[in-house]
Amino acid sequence: MSGSDAGRRPRRSGRHSAELPARLDPRRGYRGRHLSTAGSRARLLGKLTAAALSVAVLAVSGVAWGTYRSAVGNITHLSVLPPAGNNPGKSDVDGSDQNILIVGDDSRNGLTAAQLAKVATQDDGGGVNTDTMMVVHLPADGSRATAVSLPRDLWVDVPGHGHNKLNAAFSIGSNGNTDNASRTAGFRLLIQTVAGVTGLHIDHFVEVNLWGFYSISEAIGGIDVNLCHAVNDPYSGVNLPAGHSVLKGTQALAFVRQRHGLVNGDLDRERRQQYFIGAVFRKVQSAGVLLNPIRLNDLLNAVTKVLTTDPGLDPIKLVDQMRGLTAGNLKFSTIPISGMPVIDGQDVITYDPATVHAMFATLTHPKPAATPKPTSTTSATPGAKSTKPSGGPTATQTPTATATPTARSAADRSCIN
Repeated sequence: MSGSDAGRRPRRSGRHSAELPARLDPRRGYRGRHLSTAGSRARLLGKLTAAALSVAVLAVSGVAWGTYRSAVGNITHLSVLPPAGNNPGKSDVDGSDQNILIVGDDSRNGLTAAQLAKVATQDDGGGVNTDTMMVVHLPADGSRATAVSLPRDLWVDVPGHGHNKLNAAFSIGSNGNTDNASRTAGFRLLIQTVAGVTGLHIDHFVEVNLWGFYSISEAIGGIDVNLCHAVNDPYSGVNLPAGHSVLKGTQALAFVRQRHGLVNGDLDRERRQQYFIGAVFRKVQSAGVLLNPIRLNDLLNAVTKVLTTDPGLDPIKLVDQMRGLTAGNLKFSTIPISGMPVIDGQDVITYDPATVHAMFATLTHPKPAATPKPTSTTSATPGAKSTKPSGGPTATQTPTATATPTARSAADRSCIN
């Protein structure tokens, strides 16, 4: 080698003398695995996309879990389930199914002047009325859920205190006081009363206060409402056009509080409340909430700060049990009523205990679909009399018999009054 060639790398004598194996040479396609084809590039892109999504989901899940662990400490717990059971003489017939009593009250306790202004109300001196009562039945497999509203004016037997309106049970039990011991006593009596009305064993209890409707609707960015008619009610403050509107904050709260100007009064207000919960459920299930860490954080904080539950309610287990629940299999209904008389100078709602117990029995032990029977061509006997539920108080106005209300699912977007 000459001096001029010193330090130089030897030249390759041929094209293939130092050629890379085909599977490693970026200039050549490896036909065994077809890495250079359009299909393989798509598969590679798919894998990379899946990996990126997995990282994103893990990141969001991590944020959600951290947020949950932090937010769950906001929940208030009261030992409201009666120690001796809430349905004396009856066993928990539905086993691992869950019956959850959800109560919404109009308490202003602890609200600041600014918050009172936002909910368009004023301090009432600390009184509490349980104006919203709903029993949610959730089967052990989480395949469906049914929420049944109980009218606040339902004329019921309050254990140990005779007959009164359902929403009076809490006030009687708490003796009108708002300290935790009094609240616990009030809710225990309410739970016992509800168990008697429904024939169910109440497994868990959840209370949402007045501020809850406001803050939850704000946290999720509002809910879509479809009104059949325009409404302007000075009592609740709701003022909305017919058709679709996005409600949050003050108007969302006014929407669920209105009862004046509605054809069926409190019964229509219950349907409003069911509609609100269904709209919230749809919104929370949307990617706009679940995959938005900021909005999810706002929602968890809003929900947990306004909840009171029994200590045995485990949110993680409950969410796991409901993991397969969709808007289509979340149903809402109201108990069948027998009349709307005036008793002791009060407008009340009456019901037939046997009919209501039978309704709840179908939730805990659903019957298989019946085989349709051939349509009869025989006409009704002229002059035949219809039957009415026996018992109950004597009304000073004619009771209006009603059939079991048609259930409405959370997926139903049809208009509401």
